[in-house]
Amino acid sequence: MADWSYCEYRIAGDPEELDRLFGIMQKVENAEGGPWLCDLMTEINGEEAEDGRGQWSELKREEDCISFVFEGAGRTYIEEWDEVCDNFETLCPYFEGVLWAYELAQKRENPEKGWFPDKYYLDMRYSEDKDDETGSFRTIEDVYKRIEELTGTKVTSEDDVNALRAVLQEKNCDTFILIYEIEEIPCRTDLLNRSEPAKRRDINRLVSLLKTPQGKKMIKSRCRRNGCRIQFFQHVSIGEHQLPPIEVWIALEQLDHDNIKALINSIQEKIQHD
Repeated sequence: MADWSYCEYRIAGDPEELDRLFGIMQKVENAEGGPWLCDLMTEINGEEAEDGRGQWSELKREEDCISFVFEGAGRTYIEEWDEVCDNFETLCPYFEGVLWAYELAQKRENPEKGWFPDKYYLDMRYSEDKDDETGSFRTIEDVYKRIEELTGTKVTSEDDVNALRAVLQEKNCDTFILIYEIEEIPCRTDLLNRSEPAKRRDINRLVSLLKTPQGKKMIKSRCRRNGCRIQFFQHVSIGEHQLPPIEVWIALEQLDHDNIKALINSIQEKIQHD
């Protein structure tokens, strides 16, 4: 059984492209299978999606964005939503999400619009007759203040939190106080800026990267007006849990369509034959 992440998503861009994507999402949502990300990717790309194990709800076309809640299996699926938006010239997804099983708290904020500015996430159970308290906060001081409001105990430091946690667990072993620092996922522009340049002669080096012990032998390519990139994921497991894939980008120089296709096919053939 998968561990599920729960994310609040907003997609921004030109109104015309937002309307187009919103219409496609409504079409998928109203289809027999329901609002699954894999079905959306299939609808947009015209071929069956390799991954997309998650679905959205509360879909809305707001004034400056598309908003929805996304529930994904094992991770936030920001890579797949990036891929969806790569089919449009201006769209970009922003999100904040939490995965309970291995303490994942991730986001991509939009400072201009004030979306997802929080830096910390609180998950807390302080009494057997109270529901779990969760929430995100901009500062660690805001987290301490909320804990103090709930428990009536003065909290101004990590030591205070540890002391309160010990007292609560003496009374009830099911109590807990967990504070996560939210990880920031870079936007597509940042990924492009961090990419490594690659030429034809680099095929063997790329294959070596893809064949690392923790490398997943999967290639995705994205081509837009600004060029193309090859993408693969490194997967790391801890115990029974598989952590979110570490995204690695290798940028292609400006090549024509035939040369790009030849390069990608060459890499795929080498991997399949090894």
